[in-house]
Amino acid sequence: MTDTGRLGEAELPANCSGRDYASRELLDGRYKTVLTKDSSSASERQPSCVILLLLGVFMKRAAALIAGLFFVAGGQPNWMLYGTSMLGREELRSFYGDWSVLPNGHLQVATEDLTSEGIEVARRNDPTLSRAKSKLATGYRPPLAGLHSLSNGELVDVVEAEEIAKSGDVSARFQTVREIDCAGRRLRVLSLVEASVEADTEKLNQSWQQILPSTSNYNLLQLVCR
Repeated sequence: MTDTGRLGEAELPANCSGRDYASRELLDGRYKTVLTKDSSSASERQPSCVILLLLGVFMKRAAALIAGLFFVAGGQPNWMLYGTSMLGREELRSFYGDWSVLPNGHLQVATEDLTSEGIEVARRNDPTLSRAKSKLATGYRPPLAGLHSLSNGELVDVVEAEEIAKSGDVSARFQTVREIDCAGRRLRVLSLVEASVEADTEKLNQSWQQILPSTSNYNLLQLVCR
């Protein structure tokens, strides 16, 4: 079986341009990646392009592996609320936790999304209200309060949600590791786990997206790019 996907020309040097295809083919009992021109035979495959393709695959898999460590190293991250969004009819509350600086100066940030319904169920079954009020009494203010004016009731609601996220009692709808370019105000997804099912990094859309004002991602940008 051959799994074939089109390559963008921008990812290849000039001598690899044109309609090039990367394929995983069963050769000598092993799957190997080869590059084939539309009008060329197997003898015209370009080894230098194949090396570049293999390097790209390796880098993507390495990024996914490193990204996954965010969710296993050091236990439960210190989740902090940064926004709310809708997925169809489902309301999601988004939290950010650990982040690090990459060699290129960008930030790698771990985030997770919990359903508002799941948070509400946990709220009824867990005394988070008293913990939230006690935490606020010590002078704690959630990072989101530094971006938006929140009433006392909203402050309690935010801290309650953060405490529930930290407890791990509610399964995440999504767990994501993002790369954020603070100067360029853009981000891309490095890895994604949806309801405990890891997305295939080969099929994951890892292209850069501009961060628009008045969005949850814009809140995240302001909170981590300080």
